[in-house]
Amino acid sequence: MSRNTHAAFALAAGLAHLVLKYRQHKDTVHLACTQLHARTLADMAAGPRLLTAVWEDTPEDEAVQHVLANRWMTAWSLMLRVGYTPESSLKAPLHEFMQTKYGRAFWERAGNYRAMNARDRHDRRFVKLATEAFHGADAFAD
Repeated sequence: MSRNTHAAFALAAGLAHLVLKYRQHKDTVHLACTQLHARTLADMAAGPRLLTAVWEDTPEDEAVQHVLANRWMTAWSLMLRVGYTPESSLKAPLHEFMQTKYGRAFWERAGNYRAMNARDRHDRRFVKLATEAFHGADAFAD
């Protein structure tokens, strides 16, 4: 092989390494933000004063249900993202969740927001699954 061929292979390997590092960095940042979001939700669930500060005109029980639903959605989304739970395994719990009154209320309130703010294909895929479960559970809703 010529010197140019070796240089081209080295350049390609270096570029592939940088691409993989960039993706890994993005995933690390996303996981850190998800952990922060989960801690915030846990704090809100543990402190009724925090709930009433955020959900001023919402009855406390309704606010607690919304935060609980958000915690489940965040967990399921992360489980799908990291490959812990495959798409096929999420369909049943999402469908059951959307049959509950608080699950439906959460998705009616937050589904469009999650869809508009989906940052990548993983988020879009999760929103699609949740929306399908929401519409599929219409006939069975409380």
